[in-house]
Amino acid sequence: MNAAAQAHFAAGRRQQAAALVTEGEALSKQLLGVSRPNLAAMEAVSDRDQIYGDLLLSNRHAAYARQIYQRNAARWKHWRPQTENTLRRLHEAESAIARCDQALPGKNWSSSGKPSR
Repeated sequence: MNAAAQAHFAAGRRQQAAALVTEGEALSKQLLGVSRPNLAAMEAVSDRDQIYGDLLLSNRHAAYARQIYQRNAARWKHWRPQTENTLRRLHEAESAIARCDQALPGKNWSSSGKPSR
């Protein structure tokens, strides 16, 4: 489902991608409903969130997208054991947060995620 949503998004078919992301929301909640989800479940939910954030950002909803990307960053920052794949996902989420920060008008965000003065 995530791969199909990503393919639709990459091809510019945002409505089809959004429909698949929405359809996957219930599954994501179910996957994360256990006390300690396994890596495959976390990856599936992370992929869905990444696509959802990309959709939001492409529709100029940078603040909402930033929240989604922050959730992904927190997910991978605290995952143990860290692997090349989990670190790659963490850096991908952090890069997406930076893209959101650039898209937010008049905001100068610090690395802590709070507006700097």
